[in-house]
This record gives sequence, structure tokens and C-alpha cells, in this order.
Amino acid sequence: MKSIVFNKRGISPIIATVLLIVFSIVTFYGVANWTNKLVKKSAYDVTEYTENDLYCGSVGLALDCGDTGAVLRNSGTLTIKKIIIRKDSGVEEISGPLEPGGTQSLLIESDFTSAIPIVSIENREYGCANRGYVFSEEDKKGDSCVV
Repeated sequence: MKSIVFNKRGISPIIATVLLIVFSIVTFYGVANWTNKLVKKSAYDVTEYTENDLYCGSVGLALDCGDTGAVLRNSGTLTIKKIIIRKDSGVEEISGPLEPGGTQSLLIESDFTSAIPIVSIENREYGCANRGYVFSEEDKKGDSCVV
């Protein structure tokens, strides 16, 4: 009878090769999964920004002087659903709608920072911060509209 002698030196490189292949496959899967999530999030962000910019391009808000003092005027071509007034102490909401060319009376307080128009298109609201109004120090002091 012949005895079979195993060479233990031959098994070690095979195990190392298998481990290396498994490690490579797991690493590839992890990187592919992470990249897929990153691309999807980036595409979603770009779509959101583009939609917002597209819809807000026809929105405008201006501060005018009316018979009773300061008024916010819709200077755009879309109806504004509501206006968010940012303050140092929080936010205040002015309900609309505010048709194009329409005005809304406003008692300006010293902690007002900006007015952001909100439009509703296809049952979805878009905040148009870049198309709003930023209150100046003259506005806050009441110097812009003397009644």
C-alpha cells in the first residue's frame, strides 16, 4: 500500500487566494452599494433644486407703501399661497392667496429678517427663498413708509 502524503505548503496559498477573492467581492459590493446611494441622492437633490428654481422663477415679492403703511406686493406671475415671515425670534405665517399684483398689509416689526413666498403647484408647495424680500434697517425703523 502506498501512503498519500499531503504537502501542507500547497494549501496555504489556496486559502490566501480564496480569502483575497472573497475580500475583493465584499469590498466591491460595499463600494457599489455606497456609490448607488450617493448617485441617487445627488440626482434627487438636483431634481429638487431644478424644480424649485423652475417654479420660483415666476415668483416675486416686493415691499411697497400703501394707504395704511407697508404692504407686500406679489410682483410675480404666480399666485402666492402663503408668505413666511422670518424673524429673529422665529417665524410667522401670512395666509394667502396673494394673486399677481395683489397686496397684503404688513405691520413691520424690528425683528423681521425676510419674507419668503410659498407657491403651490400640482398640490406641492415650493418655498422661494431666493425670490422673497429681505427687510432692511430702514424698513424695520419705519423709514421706508411714513404714514
